[in-house]
Amino acid sequence: MTSSLGKGTAFDIYIPRTEQRLATLAPQRTMHEPRGSESILLVEDDSQVRTLMMSVLRQAGYRVVEAADPLEALKQAEQTSEVFDLLVTDVVMPKMSGRELARRLSERRAQTRVLYVSGYAEDALGHHGVLDPGIALLRKPVTPGALQRRVREVLDGPGSERKAPSPGDEQPANRA
Repeated sequence: MTSSLGKGTAFDIYIPRTEQRLATLAPQRTMHEPRGSESILLVEDDSQVRTLMMSVLRQAGYRVVEAADPLEALKQAEQTSEVFDLLVTDVVMPKMSGRELARRLSERRAQTRVLYVSGYAEDALGHHGVLDPGIALLRKPVTPGALQRRVREVLDGPGSERKAPSPGDEQPANRA
């Protein structure tokens, strides 16, 4: 390293020589990301995360209604006749937890499946009841491909055939 006042600094970097050839790095395309046409209610209090998730889901073909918090989500659900196939919700939010939102939404829309998204550690999630068996959870940070795959898994999971709920029907385990 050499440094001169007013002229800057120069670094010498030594890289060992090798006789091995590097494999050509080409983008790997294993399979197309899953696509869909279902309707999703997306609830995320971080506007940047919500915008990114909404964009990824719309590019995958889903119809997305967004809400910045659970109270707005409940209001959106009341004001539309849209049948939400999936609720994608953050777990820990101001005003109401994602779990409580899912419970309240299921009173009106029992057919709506739920995918929880969280960046919190397991002990924090345990307090919100989201570590119960059968709960669909996606950890933040999340990649676009992981979001698309997990949404598709939850939508295609057991009980994905649409039927009108009968009185006394129990909710499947992956619904809250």
